[in-house]
Amino acid sequence: MNTIKSIFHQISKIDGISSIYVDPIPKEILERVKKNHKLSKYTDLLFCCEDWIYDSSDSLAITSQELSIFFNNHLNTYCWSDFDSVEYKYEDSSFYFIFNLNNKNTGLRIAPNFFGIFEMAYPDAPLCVSFLHLFNLFVKQAHEINKTYELILEKLSTLEEQMSELDEIEIQKLVVKTIEIYDNYVNATDEKVSDSRLGYYLVMALCLKKENSEALKIINNLLENYENEINLEFWYRVKAEILQELNIDYDSILYHKKAYNLCSDTIEKLKYKDEINEIQNRFNENFINLPYQKRKLIFISDELECTPEETFIVLDRNSLPEKINFYNNTLRKEELYILHPYIKNIYMPYSDYEMILFRDKFEEFSYFIQCLGAKSMTISVAKGTKNSKASLTNLSSSKSKNETLNGTIGVKGLEFNVDNNQIKNKETNKNNLTDEIKESETSYYRTQIFEPTKKPYLPSEMIWFENESTWQRLYKQRITGNITNHHDILNSKSSHSISKKEEETLKEAFVKYMEVGASYKVFSAKGSSNVEKNKNITELLESTFNQNDTIHWEIEIEFEPIMNLSNETIETDPENTSTFINEEEYLEEVKFMLEDDGVIDEKERSSLERFRVKKGISKERATELESYLTSLANLNKNETEYLDEYHEMLIDGEITEKQRRILKRRAIQYDISEQKVIELENR
Repeated sequence: MNTIKSIFHQISKIDGISSIYVDPIPKEILERVKKNHKLSKYTDLLFCCEDWIYDSSDSLAITSQELSIFFNNHLNTYCWSDFDSVEYKYEDSSFYFIFNLNNKNTGLRIAPNFFGIFEMAYPDAPLCVSFLHLFNLFVKQAHEINKTYELILEKLSTLEEQMSELDEIEIQKLVVKTIEIYDNYVNATDEKVSDSRLGYYLVMALCLKKENSEALKIINNLLENYENEINLEFWYRVKAEILQELNIDYDSILYHKKAYNLCSDTIEKLKYKDEINEIQNRFNENFINLPYQKRKLIFISDELECTPEETFIVLDRNSLPEKINFYNNTLRKEELYILHPYIKNIYMPYSDYEMILFRDKFEEFSYFIQCLGAKSMTISVAKGTKNSKASLTNLSSSKSKNETLNGTIGVKGLEFNVDNNQIKNKETNKNNLTDEIKESETSYYRTQIFEPTKKPYLPSEMIWFENESTWQRLYKQRITGNITNHHDILNSKSSHSISKKEEETLKEAFVKYMEVGASYKVFSAKGSSNVEKNKNITELLESTFNQNDTIHWEIEIEFEPIMNLSNETIETDPENTSTFINEEEYLEEVKFMLEDDGVIDEKERSSLERFRVKKGISKERATELESYLTSLANLNKNETEYLDEYHEMLIDGEITEKQRRILKRRAIQYDISEQKVIELENR
């Protein structure tokens, strides 16, 4: 290839040539020529000529495999192997390059100006001699490669036939031989997998070798770069089957559907349908077990569709996965939903999720402090907007936590009576006596008065408690009787909110999907214009991504002194009550074992395992705790200081633009890369 490039460079310097480009070709021209000649972005363009006397939009392009002419908005492409030879002749009062076609008495006649030769050039002219030499070199190499290629295909076909009669060991030997034959061909000819036949044998061999991921790379290369040259239905199906083998059911369904849409055979289409239904059922059954990030965001539509990677997935509303539920028991088509961070089967509308989460957290907090013996709680708006008063009015500290599908989510065991705003529950201390909203000169505040009678206890089945360190400290302080007043700040935006950068990526993917995905059909109904469609998309974007402004709630709590409370306690699940304490003790045990040499040896592991069982901690949870501790231990001093500062700023629930600028300066000061910053903040 380098030799050919050097010949083109030499030609470009000969007197009498103009309007031609050789490697490196200017970006603007390269993109335009590749687009007009339908060349892949990965194709190595060796030579092109444009802006000649006919039309500035016309051009000629040469690659190692083909010659193509874009003339009068029409493209003609020829492989070098299509020609027997190339001549330079005088015909019809002009000189032409004659590309003689295989086994035909005719040839392709191309004027010299297509190659940048605009002045009369005789056969012995240096430019003509050089081009003729190069063109015939291309033709010779193409025919040699073709011969080799056919031999290779014959060998591979023979190997495939032999495999059906051999055991697994012999098959693996032939698989290795197949890959060797392919590698030798590539090294000898400088050819890549551009032909579906050669690609088929390589993919087959890789799959038999259990190298499915490598096989997918070959298929993706074929689909991306040679879409117009291969049998798409066949390759979509092969990819779907490999994805199915890898248990990537969602993507497997999508590619089975692509193959189905291209299939014209009725019997085959029925087979596709059966396969799709089978995989769909398996996907629905296993959906709840997918990693949180994989199923964090879903969009409800009429069928599964391709979506931008690492953003959201589209689910068919007529065949939803098992065991998932929706907030308020309401499911709407063309709606984006986000998964609750702690309840792994509840999805909330993305447009309202921050307020839903905050209300859920606040309701559990209110119930929690009542169980700790709170006498009163005053909630005021420390920072908010003109809508803060309405938010305060709607903020209930007494809502039911057991009606998961009727508007609230969280701790179970409470029953909410809408008429009198009272809590009815055997476990809690006495009901609210007063609940009133007042307005001061600077803010709005709400006070609730309670009459506790029982000593502090930790209610069972709490959702947020295990993940809120301030609540855990408050519980410890309260059961020891060391605290009678508590001040706290709650933020309507929490660490579970999507960051601005994440939301921008999500929004971009959402717009792209709306413009080209299945939802396009929704907005492109018969008789509607593109203007109407764009208007509808804009309205949907605004309703989906229009989150409420951040509100900071200041909370003052007064507790009844423990000596004034009765000795009557509530029986709760010991495992749930002491979970966080057990986990803290387990972490301390792990720290102790790592102190001497940083490694947990076999003897220490045995002791730690007994401790884990004694504390009732699952193996999975123990692994998570150890991983967390190890990740912190692996940080250097600068990274630890950055993480501490980030956590301090995150107390309010979000990182402001000013805080983000400070963190960026700290990262530079501490010599922490952007990628490392992302890793630290995601811990």
